[in-house]
Order: sequence, then structure tokens, then C-alpha cells
Amino acid sequence: MGKVNAYEKVTATILKMVEETGKLPWQKSWRTLSGANAPKSIRGHVYRGINAFILAWVAEEKGYTDNRWITFKQAKAMGANVRKGETGIPIVFYNVVEKDTGEKDENGNAVKSQSFFLRYYTVFNVHQLDNFDDLKSGGAEEVSEGSFSPVEAAEQVTGEYLSRESIEVRYGGNRACYSPIKDNISMPKHEDFISPAHFYATLLHECAHSTGHKSRLNRKDLNAMVPFGSESYAREELVAEMASAFLYSEVGLGEEDLSGLYKNTAAYIKGWSEKIKDDPRMFVNACQAASKAADYIMNRNGGER
Repeated sequence: MGKVNAYEKVTATILKMVEETGKLPWQKSWRTLSGANAPKSIRGHVYRGINAFILAWVAEEKGYTDNRWITFKQAKAMGANVRKGETGIPIVFYNVVEKDTGEKDENGNAVKSQSFFLRYYTVFNVHQLDNFDDLKSGGAEEVSEGSFSPVEAAEQVTGEYLSRESIEVRYGGNRACYSPIKDNISMPKHEDFISPAHFYATLLHECAHSTGHKSRLNRKDLNAMVPFGSESYAREELVAEMASAFLYSEVGLGEEDLSGLYKNTAAYIKGWSEKIKDDPRMFVNACQAASKAADYIMNRNGGER
């Protein structure tokens, strides 16, 4: 199966869910199934990027309280079976193929080239199984409302990132922006924002932009100095907005404060629906780039699905 077909399969699933629910995925999904409760395989592998994104969304829409996912063959091997009428969710992975180039390195070893092919396979939530005795173990933990201090948690994450990368934040004025040339962030004063949650959401957005600097993740759409409103500019904005949405749950921002933020994010992304249909790879690529940006801010090794 070709690379584009795998992209199209995932994109079609996302668009189908949008049409069925009338909602966009990140309005709530990353609040309830994040961190320790992130989607994972039955073997314990934690999904990342587009896979985590879509599985968390589906779990919330379907009301699944267990964050484990399993293939048809794995379920069968465990003596369980997928319930009749249940529909699986496609997730993507890269298959690496090595080929001998016919050349030798300086030590006389064969030099091999690697090719990456995007593939997809179908998984089911364990709630979709019959004869599965392990349903209650390993399920998602309940998120207790009000158990976090949103400002303190967000302050720690943004503070550690900005300090680690030596990025200066300048407060004052009426603009929030990141300058790739100066490698600094401009923000309005704290008190100019509607709420602390809105302040940190905006700061996370600008931090996400800064991860694309040449000295960091080197995203070409950020560093090409493209004009406002161009496709490259819009793609970078999409990555930054999605990365900040991914991080909302990571830093424990309160759901009540964030209700307006999720609506704003959803409204922004909704404008991309036609573009997503025109280029199925755009959504998947943006998710991957946003996931890497969030991982970079959190100072963890990303890139895994």
C-alpha cells in the first residue's frame, strides 16, 4: 500500500468523525486521555503524534474509559474477539526497508540505504471486545477536576523551556509573536489577558513557534521568512496552534478556563477542512510536527508514534 493511501485512510477517518459528531478532535480529547492515560497498545506501547491524537479523540467520543488498543489478531491470540458490528480505527507506522548499495565503508562493511514507507493497520479499543477478562486493569484513571494548579504547572513548563533554550520573553505592547531572527518572544502584559489560562495558552503557542528555529527543529515554514497569509505561514500557524492544544493537558490548565480556548482552536482549524481534503498529508504532517514541538518543549525524546 502506497504512502498517500495511508495518509488518505487516516484523514478519511478524521473527516468522517468530524461529519458524524459535528466537532473537531482537540476540543476535549487531550484533556481526558493524556499523560499516564494516553492511548497505548495492549503491549504497553504509548502512541504518539497522529495516532495518539485520533485514538484519544475516538475514545472520548465513544465513551471508552480504557486507554488500551489491540489488533484483531492480538485479540484472537488472547482468546477474545471483536464484537460483531464494531469498527476499528486505522493508525499509521513507518516500515523501514534496507537495501545493499553495493558500496563499502572505510572499514570494509557493506553500506546500506534505508527507505521509509508509511503503512497503516487497524486497532480496536478493548471495550469493543467480548471474552476479554482484563478490561478493568490498565484502564484510564479518572481526572479529578480541580486537582491541579494550572498557573503553577504552566509556569514550570514554560519557565524551564525558556530558560533551557535561553529565549527572552519581552512583555508589553499589544502583540504576541515570536521572532526567528532575534529568537525572542513578545507578549502583552499578564494583566491584559482574559484569564491566566489564556495567557499561558498564548505563551505555549509562541513557544511552539520557537521550537522551529534553525538551532532546534528547523522547520522550513518558520525559517523561510514567507509573507503573512501564505500557505507556508498558515502551515506554521497550524503546527503552533495544535502544539499548544496538545500541551494544554500536559500543563494541567483548567477545563472551565479553557472552554473558550478550545472553541477558538477548533474555529481556526475548521477553516482548514477543505485544504485537508485537498492534501491528506497536510493534517498528518502537521500533527507530527506539532507533536515534535510539544515534545521539545517538554524536553523529552519525540518522534515515536
